[in-house]
Amino acid sequence: MRAKTLVKSVEWQQRPAKLVSDAGEFEAERVIVTLPIGVLKAGGIDIIPEPPSKRDAIEALEMGVVCKVVLQFRDRFWPERNFGFIHTEDEWFQTWWADERGDVLTAWAGGPAGEKVSEFDRGFAVERALEAASKLFDERLPRIRELLAADSTHNWMKDPFSRGAYSYVPVNGVDACCELARGEGEVLFFAGEATDVNYQFGTVHGAIASGIRAARDVRAVK
Repeated sequence: MRAKTLVKSVEWQQRPAKLVSDAGEFEAERVIVTLPIGVLKAGGIDIIPEPPSKRDAIEALEMGVVCKVVLQFRDRFWPERNFGFIHTEDEWFQTWWADERGDVLTAWAGGPAGEKVSEFDRGFAVERALEAASKLFDERLPRIRELLAADSTHNWMKDPFSRGAYSYVPVNGVDACCELARGEGEVLFFAGEATDVNYQFGTVHGAIASGIRAARDVRAVK
């Protein structure tokens, strides 16, 4: 498995631009920064010099908190294999969906609930999800525990490569993604779901669209 190369800084006003990483120094004619907003807000990379308008745009956007637990069971105990989405008032996990490809349930918590769950370890999150499933589908908790074959979860807030799940636009931040998408000096460009100019932030298709847009911007440079 190839180790990740961490870029620590980008000096972009000189030509070519210089990138410093834990694997050494590199030079490039153009640089596209695709780091998540959570990493950019935390100063995960030094952009030298950092345009004030870009820092303002980064600070105007926020990173959402999500905790998702995927539960695989040996047998289905819910009434429909694929029931779409169910929203509940559970303290920990308020949104559920199934997977028609197998006996799998996904428990989702966002916002304050997601932030609360993320403070605990994986075992805690899984147990709260099992308890919520027991109440939601009116099934005995001991039986649900017996049927559990595997589980998977990830604490995105504590992941240094994301520092959150996906971006969202708070009050007065609606134009920030467009500013972040604007290239600087025909050298420095930004991509990622938070920079999609069609406001599809927080989505995979927004991320893909932003990459295509950034590539076109680079190609347009004479």
